[in-house]
Amino acid sequence: MTGNSPEPMEWTVDLSSDLKRKRVTVMVITVAVVVVALVIFRSPLLALVGVAAIAAATLEVFLPVKFRLDEQGAHRKIGLSESLIDWSNVKRVREDEAGIHLSPFPEPNRMDAFRGVYLRTPSNRAEVLVKIAELRDEYGRDLV
Repeated sequence: MTGNSPEPMEWTVDLSSDLKRKRVTVMVITVAVVVVALVIFRSPLLALVGVAAIAAATLEVFLPVKFRLDEQGAHRKIGLSESLIDWSNVKRVREDEAGIHLSPFPEPNRMDAFRGVYLRTPSNRAEVLVKIAELRDEYGRDLV
């Protein structure tokens, strides 16, 4: 490591305006879960758990996602949830049409969807890839 830390890179992606239909669908499904939990199972606790599970899985539809690349690693924050992968744990970088996935697995793995950090890059993919390479060279390991 050198004495000068590279400048962190931060950006925010707000998908809510592009996902209005999905937002309505999520709300309808949430209401249906509450009705089923209250009417069929007569359980306010089950209704609350259902709402919490749906909210946790669909926060991206309602809230902006904040991303940060710094000397520690890649961060993804949405609401109260934050994901982080240290550069030393990044073993593979995979690109798709919506973004870049930093994976702790050297080979494609069925656990990829649950591990690592997914960086959405709607308009800054080239800059993000350059920053990943810069930070990887400084703090991480060679990637596949």
